[in-house]
Amino acid sequence: MLFKSFVVTAVLATFTSVRGAPAASSSLIPSSSIPQPPPVPTVTNAPQIASGLKTAASVVDRLDQLLKPNGVLLTGDELRQLTVFDFNNQVPGPGGSILLATVDEFPILEGLGISAGVSFIKACGINIPHSHPRASEVLTVVEGILYTGFVQENGFNTEIETQLGTFQGTVFPMGSIHYQYNPTCSPAAFVAALGSDDPGRSDIATYGTYTVK
Repeated sequence: MLFKSFVVTAVLATFTSVRGAPAASSSLIPSSSIPQPPPVPTVTNAPQIASGLKTAASVVDRLDQLLKPNGVLLTGDELRQLTVFDFNNQVPGPGGSILLATVDEFPILEGLGISAGVSFIKACGINIPHSHPRASEVLTVVEGILYTGFVQENGFNTEIETQLGTFQGTVFPMGSIHYQYNPTCSPAAFVAALGSDDPGRSDIATYGTYTVK
């Protein structure tokens, strides 16, 4: 084992004390005293970087190539840009916006088999029907209310509809046609996790308040 037993015990004790701590504690640092982390620009040449990582033999080799290009770990903004994806870099549209962190935007995802998206949907906005040919999706509403639906395929082509409130989620199986709609006059937002670093997107309809590639 890499960790000695007393280290594991200390870590477990820390988690236990955090879970058991009272809601109001003078030992906690007020959030107002911690500065907001700075914005992170999107990597402009992410596809080229990710392409170069494809030939690495292992995850360790990929991380060495990406984060230790000269044998020394990057620091400061260089390291932050390659390890932090800023979902605030969205371009607002008439009905909302969405930003995906896939291998084309966030090259550290190469070979990890995961990606994610964050979307802000305005009142009556809709993320038009679409599918992801290479990934299933887990979606969680983090603000507002969303109605969703998906249709899988021939043999099971009944639409499965859901109504989601804040911190409620649902799934969209790989290849299913699905959508999200905000039925209210208030903003809504969701976070989505996808089971591929290159999930793809095929729009089924081109009419809507916003689309993503």
